[in-house]
Amino acid sequence: MAVGVHPATTLQRFSGDGPCIASRTPPLPIKLEEQQQPSCAAATLAAAPAPCEPAPPTSPDGSDFRVADLVDMHCGPYGSTQQQNAAAQVLHPDFRNFGGGRTFYGRVTTMRLTRDSNTLLRTVLQEDGTGRVLVVDNGASMRCACLGDVLATLAHKSGWAGIVVNGCVRDVAQVARIPVGIQALASNPMKPGKGAPGLVDAPVDVGGVTIRPGNWLFADEDGILVSPEQLPLPSKEEAAQLAADYLAQ
Repeated sequence: MAVGVHPATTLQRFSGDGPCIASRTPPLPIKLEEQQQPSCAAATLAAAPAPCEPAPPTSPDGSDFRVADLVDMHCGPYGSTQQQNAAAQVLHPDFRNFGGGRTFYGRVTTMRLTRDSNTLLRTVLQEDGTGRVLVVDNGASMRCACLGDVLATLAHKSGWAGIVVNGCVRDVAQVARIPVGIQALASNPMKPGKGAPGLVDAPVDVGGVTIRPGNWLFADEDGILVSPEQLPLPSKEEAAQLAADYLAQ
């Protein structure tokens, strides 16, 4: 059964066929004042905050790609045999971009939250997130937000490529200026609770797709694509050829 996680306790992970397995004691929370660069989260605490410029619409590692091109290459047209048999799947178009990183991709870590508590989320975002995307299933709850500018700043500090929240976020204006990819269903200014149980690295059903830890997720302003394995990003030449092939049909 899932076990509640507190910042001072060990992190519980899904083992696949039994109880969660404690894996490590998370590090101490990162203080905003320890960041090397001023963030919007830290700026909100200052009497005269410095302005933050919106992040450019590219992925955190500088890769420029379009999810639509990946869908064309690996899924094909809707209703086609290729699409019906494709391993990669597109999530329902319920998600909106909130983060400064408008395009992002990475290997998936999954999380289930319960009772609108985000204690577990803070614990996991302290891990090294380089090349990773966190998929947070909060049951599509509209009751409160589970992520705001402080946790978005923590995600950026820890190197996470992006976060997909099946639920709400808050601090929308500040989060939009933090260079990390964040997609969610909606915004809600209500603060979440603390201390309730949660689970890491268990399959989650989000956007009509079952997402498993170790999958790969690709996201931009068109939508979200999930694949059981890494997909090569199309080059500019391949993207141009896709457009030419479409016009030739």
